[in-house]
Amino acid sequence: MKENKIDNVKRFLFMLLGNYCIGLASAIFRTADFGTDPFTCMNLGISSHLPISYGTYQMLVNLVLFVPVIILARESFGAGCLVNMLGIGYISDFMVFVFGKLGLSIESIHASCRFGICCIVDTWIWMWRLYGVPYGSIPIRYDTANHRR
Repeated sequence: MKENKIDNVKRFLFMLLGNYCIGLASAIFRTADFGTDPFTCMNLGISSHLPISYGTYQMLVNLVLFVPVIILARESFGAGCLVNMLGIGYISDFMVFVFGKLGLSIESIHASCRFGICCIVDTWIWMWRLYGVPYGSIPIRYDTANHRR
């Protein structure tokens, strides 16, 4: 029972972390002028012509889209959906505000993204050279799973 409770707390915390990361990524894309996904772009464009924030407009649109989900697929709805539906826009708005207060510019975010991409590629090359190609073990795993040697 106690392990189940700990697992539920972990799942909940990771769900919150995941939704925060989505909002943060959206804010980075907005601040850096990288562009966003079509749904976010539509909501940003419409909310810029209304006297409400992007977060509020995103929440209202998601509430409208929520009605068919409740009617047609109630079992597919969970806490993660609720936090995503109600929170991503506000998290993104807040992080854009924070970036503005910190004085982060488009150039600094571009430089950070380039540095991050270089780190990821560098790590990938290092892992590939150290351990070999990851998909190279698929035939071995297949043979092991089928009791072949």
